[in-house]
Amino acid sequence: MIIRTLLCIAILIAIGVGQVRADDAAPGPAADVPELKLLSQFAGHWDSELGVNAPGETTGAKTTGKTECQWILDGRFLRQSWSIQPAKGIPAMKGQSIRTYDPQKKKFVAWTFHSSGYTETATGEWDEKAKAFNWMADLPQYQWTTETRSAFPKEGYEEWSIVTKNRQGKVIIDLKGKAMRRTE
Repeated sequence: MIIRTLLCIAILIAIGVGQVRADDAAPGPAADVPELKLLSQFAGHWDSELGVNAPGETTGAKTTGKTECQWILDGRFLRQSWSIQPAKGIPAMKGQSIRTYDPQKKKFVAWTFHSSGYTETATGEWDEKAKAFNWMADLPQYQWTTETRSAFPKEGYEEWSIVTKNRQGKVIIDLKGKAMRRTE
């Protein structure tokens, strides 16, 4: 049961779709925090595919999802809403993440909320050479850590991975996927 819960959590971090209220929307990132512009790579409407390498019934499972990311609150935050389709051992899921840059900490921050009630806070850094965000969440309440990598090798295309490990360093969840921005 814990593996399935972990899998659901990891998948929710990765992909999805939702509604963005027009009164919250902003045209782009706030200009006075230049680091926010890097998060614009997530903006837009995306179709995703993912594969699961988890112990148990979900090993080898594949599914698809949709994501919508839009700047909100005067361009200070990027809201990412998602949903995924059910697949072998994977229930349908949805959730949201809010991303920003914290100038005091000199780190990107992401808060994630799932329809299951799970929440997570991650910090991240941009690797210019690799064109990738690297995010880390330490979750002492579950006794695990999650590392997420979102690479953007070309415009409108994301390759990502999520690896969750227990405190002993054993991999519990290993997800890999890709997302393509839709042109609407």
